[in-house]
Amino acid sequence: VRLGGVQWARNFAARPDLVTYPMPEFAGQAAVPSAVDVFVNGFRASRHTVQPGPFTLGELPAVNGAGTASVVTTDALGRQVVTSVPFYVSSQLLRPGWTDYSVSVGALRRGYGLRSFAYGRPLAAGVLRRGVTDAVTVEAQAQAARGLGVLGAGGLVRWGTLGVFNASLTYGRAVPGDTALPDRSGGWQWSAGYQYNTPRGGISLLETRRLHGFGDAADYGGSLQPSRLSRQVNASLVVGSASLGAGWVDLRGAGTERSRLAYASYSTPLGRDAFFSLTAGRTVETGETQVRAQLTYLLDPLLTAQAAAAHTGGRTQGELGLQRSLPSDGGFGWRIAQTRGGGPAGGMGGNYRLASAQYQGRHGLVQ
Repeated sequence: VRLGGVQWARNFAARPDLVTYPMPEFAGQAAVPSAVDVFVNGFRASRHTVQPGPFTLGELPAVNGAGTASVVTTDALGRQVVTSVPFYVSSQLLRPGWTDYSVSVGALRRGYGLRSFAYGRPLAAGVLRRGVTDAVTVEAQAQAARGLGVLGAGGLVRWGTLGVFNASLTYGRAVPGDTALPDRSGGWQWSAGYQYNTPRGGISLLETRRLHGFGDAADYGGSLQPSRLSRQVNASLVVGSASLGAGWVDLRGAGTERSRLAYASYSTPLGRDAFFSLTAGRTVETGETQVRAQLTYLLDPLLTAQAAAAHTGGRTQGELGLQRSLPSDGGFGWRIAQTRGGGPAGGMGGNYRLASAQYQGRHGLVQ
């Protein structure tokens, strides 16, 4: 849901140089002064000079997913000792002792994009995440308003090198002031998922089920009809320089409503400075097919040009855009885009123009 109000949150994006997730560390022992090389997935990541005794190496270049690190210790006589260590890194986890949070207080926004100054009851919501160990991150959430109460907890666990499991359990009740809306007098929601990634591909599974009586801010606001059951499966595979992806989404409403979507994607570099992607999806219940093709060209390390064409439900639209990314050490970034569309889309056709700018300074971000 959308709120008109204020939000106080930790925003790691304001410091893109920070690595917020646990990184592997490698330990060893040298009998004499030695050089230590660390190779990650076959590429040399770092080189160190160590003195006699035990040593620990950390802060390796950012990696994600499963991999193997080889620690090569070479002494002054050229003798080498090679140790291979498998690892698994997940950017979804937080480093031990790190905390991420968000607190929002305001009024529910109604008719967003259709009506001005349309607000509902006051509402407060918060989310808290904390890294407990390198392998465990815990989470909690809460929502509160008159007639609304939601409290949930969950977490993510890295199971060795087998991937990351996540689960949550939430109790919620929503009694809307509008008598025409359904009364969610109280119930449970649970979710469970699994993710595994390697440099060659990966898979992710997620299921969320809302039991009878469960209600949260979405039900309370009355603008959405949340799915009672959601299942998602995603898979990816790297073949040469190209990437393939496929997925399945199954959403079921409170009654007999159901929406199933199958989709696939293909992306590949074209030379050193261009990138092409193609995505297609099909909704089972309606038989509608969506196709999108996009070409991206790197004019310089920060400046990108994009051209795309999309076809959905008998409607075709084209897009052109130019974007300068925000430098990691601060400065200016901007984006301009134009979309031209048409067809019997009930108002979805026509032209769209967009312009945006950002400035990142030492103490804040202005957009």
